[in-house]
Amino acid sequence: MHRCDRCGAQAFMRAVNAGGQDLLFCGHHGRRHQPALAASGWSVTDRTDAINKTAGASTAFGA
Repeated sequence: MHRCDRCGAQAFMRAVNAGGQDLLFCGHHGRRHQPALAASGWSVTDRTDAINKTAGASTAFGA
C-alpha cells in the first residue's frame, strides 16, 4: 500500500513531473496541492474514486 508523502495516509493521487519524479498524496492533500502541481507542469493521476471500494486500492500505482 502506498502512503501519502505529506501525512502517511493511504495514497490515492500521484503527481509526476517531466523528469519522472513522483509524489503520492491522500485525497485530502492531493486535492489541496493539485492546482499548484498542475500549474507547474506536473501530471496528476486521481484515483480517489477507489476510496472505500477495496483495501489496498492504491496499488494501482504499481506495487
